Amino acid sequence: MIGADSWRPRAEGRLSLAETSYELDVSVVICTYSEERWQCLVDAIRSVQQQSIPPREVIVVADYNEELLKRMQRCLRDVTAIPNSGERGAGGARNTGVMAATGSIVAFLDDDAVAVPDWIEQMREPLSDPNALGVGGEVVPRWLAPPPPWFPSEFGWVLGCSYRGLPESTSPIRNVMAGNMAVRRHVFLSLGGYRRGHGNVRFDTASPENAKRHRFVTRQSGCEETDFCIRALRRWPGSVWIYHPPVRIHHRVPAARLSWNYFLARCNDEGLAKATVVVKFSGGKLGLASERSYVAETLPSGIRLGLKDFLSGDPWGLARAGAIFVGLSVTALAYLRGRLSTIAVRPFLGALRKR
Repeated sequence: MIGADSWRPRAEGRLSLAETSYELDVSVVICTYSEERWQCLVDAIRSVQQQSIPPREVIVVADYNEELLKRMQRCLRDVTAIPNSGERGAGGARNTGVMAATGSIVAFLDDDAVAVPDWIEQMREPLSDPNALGVGGEVVPRWLAPPPPWFPSEFGWVLGCSYRGLPESTSPIRNVMAGNMAVRRHVFLSLGGYRRGHGNVRFDTASPENAKRHRFVTRQSGCEETDFCIRALRRWPGSVWIYHPPVRIHHRVPAARLSWNYFLARCNDEGLAKATVVVKFSGGKLGLASERSYVAETLPSGIRLGLKDFLSGDPWGLARAGAIFVGLSVTALAYLRGRLSTIAVRPFLGALRKR
């Protein structure tokens, strides 16, 4: 979950101009893991290759799937197809892609999304600011089934999409979404990329063995992009992440993600990730700055809007208001559970260090 906050750059600690490129020299990294998503991957690559400003290169990283890698190397033209040489999962695959990239800017695109034709071109203005660490933009849902009428727009992040509460115009932001993110390569490398051991681990469900042993997504923790963006802000005080809505992509939302069970599972995952990654490594002040305004302003506004719709004759307005309350409750309880588990482990780790 990401959000706008009142953070503004300070004067000191700006990025070195010697390390900052004003040229729009973009390497695009797409990570993939399953042959089930082959057509989605092809569509994502085609959307990048047809940009109004072409990328320097397109790098596709296969996440521990040898057959998929061979197919990519055999069938995809004008693409650099490589295996993930880091930890299994999206974070490790993205780290691998950046290491292979040669552009001064690295842009990430999910394998089940397509970029608008001027996606790269729209990065030009935000990245012309030498103090911009990177840029993200709007993630528009591409519904593969009608969205349920109970689903509140304030929880678009559950689907990996933009949500009500994000800025409507170009603004500084604490963090951007990993699936639609452009970052200066030297910033990424200076921070060591995404933190190891935290992120989504996905398995190819076409494999009978994986289908039996794993869910669609086995989450180690998540929120790796939030952790990364906060580390960058701390490393370079005075610098900014920029949310620029026209840096836009369309993200596929399959019917399987439109269930009540999926909604609750993602809220639970988000709460745990906030506790075990973001607050653990960044503290509560900056780590939860966006979440405080989201909970204090965006969600109450959404509940009021749902009740207003209900009183105006929309029976699903009450359901949307209820979904906001339940989603917040599940996320908050998971966060508390994660914090308690983290606190309980500390004395045990301290005792081990003394031995």
